[in-house]
Amino acid sequence: MTPTSPSDPMAAVNDVLSQVIDVAMALRQAHRRVPEEHELHAELDQLLTDARSWAEWLVEADTARGVSALAYMPSVAGRRRPDLGHGSLSDDDVRRILAAQLEGLASHLLAALSQPEEDHIRDLLNRINAELQAHLAALR
Repeated sequence: MTPTSPSDPMAAVNDVLSQVIDVAMALRQAHRRVPEEHELHAELDQLLTDARSWAEWLVEADTARGVSALAYMPSVAGRRRPDLGHGSLSDDDVRRILAAQLEGLASHLLAALSQPEEDHIRDLLNRINAELQAHLAALR
């Protein structure tokens, strides 16, 4: 991982990508813990699908600029696994934990949107933010 400077145009975008990866890890863990017959499971399915798409879009933005996302963030081996606790969790517990994770991602998105960036990157971040806000509303 290389250090970034405040003038690095992709640093904020890759910070969002790193957060998306962390959210996806938490979602996979939650997805396994929520029974399939629960309504929440379907929301987790869609959210996990969207998080994968967000990650792909952000990696594509890096690739288009000739940047390697791994230069900006830890690899999977260097990440801390999200902790959803031990024992049984109610659907409300899962919703609360994931909402906190998604709110953290939302704050990184807002920070990235405050940085000067090309229009297509700004459009991408706005699209991710809109989808994220819809999922947050569904979890609440």
